[in-house]
Amino acid sequence: IKETGDALAVSVREVFSRFDSDGGGQLDKNELSRVFKTLDGKLKMKDVDRLCKDLDQGGDGKVSVKEFLAWLKSGTEWAKQICRAIVAETGMKREERIRRAFSKYDATGDGDLDIDELSKTLKVLGSFSNDEVRKVCADLDKSGDGSVSYQEFLTWMKTGRCAKEVAKAKAILAPSDSDGLEAVFYNFCGPGKAEMDGKSFKKLCQDCELIDKKFDATAVDLIFSDRRVKDKSERVVDFFQFENALELIADKKKVEVHEVRTPVLLQGSPKIVGTKAGQGNDFGKGCGSAPHPAVPRKPKKTESQKRIE
Repeated sequence: IKETGDALAVSVREVFSRFDSDGGGQLDKNELSRVFKTLDGKLKMKDVDRLCKDLDQGGDGKVSVKEFLAWLKSGTEWAKQICRAIVAETGMKREERIRRAFSKYDATGDGDLDIDELSKTLKVLGSFSNDEVRKVCADLDKSGDGSVSYQEFLTWMKTGRCAKEVAKAKAILAPSDSDGLEAVFYNFCGPGKAEMDGKSFKKLCQDCELIDKKFDATAVDLIFSDRRVKDKSERVVDFFQFENALELIADKKKVEVHEVRTPVLLQGSPKIVGTKAGQGNDFGKGCGSAPHPAVPRKPKKTESQKRIE
């Protein structure tokens, strides 16, 4: 299969760059599963497993760009569905979403983000510790000049391999999912954390009122420990594993997955201890993620100031 000049191949390489965590040029089953869930959040675990098996024709547990392209061009219904999703999630489509996110934080509209003001915004969002904010800002403003252009922001967003706190910031500042579930996940992880432990998972189930006669506190613990969610040796789950847990909750309650996701999205973030029943933290309430606070406007530079610089 000829890749050079092939628009589809360019899109596939963009996907690989985003999810190839070790930079080896191939996706293992874990990485490939994340690709499919990101491209189509409605896919269930059994669908993802089937797709991974279909792609791994070599049987080595890894898929190359060439193998991925060959499968996409096979013409099967699954291949067509994923191909459409790739087109919608890459190239100009994705850049448009990143551009809209950048504009939210470009207070003056001059095409640059003030890193100090962005730092304050991250702190106000409530899901970041001071150390996380420092690391995120340092990673974004690599030149250290205190200002980030759109091109710098775009490059930063499209870089796949990054630290956990940076991935967390990208998910909240410019969500890749359409409903904002990933931002809610990080809200419940809490400041300084990019993964969810069992205690936070139980609080999410309680705050979002998922617990009932069909799904009690014991069932919460069992699902968090389920091998389909994570290995027994693991103590925390990432966002992908969290989505699998929500699917198992839906199965347990005998409802559709969206009936579990919706109350999580509506809650938005943990209830503050001491609030009245039914009153959660208004941060992100009903919007699926923490709101984007207005970044204080920095004064426009005069023409004389620009000439001096």
